[in-house]
Parts: sequence; structure tokens; C-alpha cells
Amino acid sequence: MKYHPNMKNSLLLIFSTFAVSLSSQITFQKWYGAAAGFEYSLSAVPVSSGGYIVSMNSDSTPSGLMDMLLLRTDANGNEVWRKYYGSSGWDIATGVIETNDGGFALCGAWN
Repeated sequence: MKYHPNMKNSLLLIFSTFAVSLSSQITFQKWYGAAAGFEYSLSAVPVSSGGYIVSMNSDSTPSGLMDMLLLRTDANGNEVWRKYYGSSGWDIATGVIETNDGGFALCGAWN
């Protein structure tokens, strides 16, 4: 898998598509990323309690392979928590939704 060299060691989640006011103004833009490695996102959705849940992929784990990552932010884009999910192989997150009970369902694939 090839990675874009400008994306190494950082991640820009541009919430201009997601975090906009009714007048289409950007609410916030934040950088999230690991100190080393590669992380990227395919999905960021607003949650009912405010803020966003972001499904990400990261190779900044002990296995050194790609693992799924959920990142929760508050309404201002500040990180609330992050949780990694993975096996000894490649694990790729493709999306996330909020469930009716306030939890999250992470979608993806693994090998």
C-alpha cells in the first residue's frame, strides 16, 4: 500500500464538510495525529450528545500493522478519547454510526 508522503506523521481532519453552521461557516478545523506512523480517516459523523465520532485507521500500534481507531471529540473538536481495535493482521475501519443507545457501531474489515 502506498501512502502520500505529505500525510506521513500527521492527519488533518477537515470538518468543513461536517462541522458547519447553518450558514455554512466552518465551525472548526483540527489536526489529530500520532507522534509517529500514519493515521487517516474515512468517516466523521456528528453525535446526538454533541461533538463527533471519527473512524480512523492507524499504524501507530504495537503490531506496526494497520488497526482501527475511534476518536471522539467534543463540539469544539477537542479530543475526548481514542480507542484502538485490531488483531495481529490488518484491520481497516470504513465507517461508524451512533446506535440508538448512544454507543457506536464501527464498520470495517480485517485479515
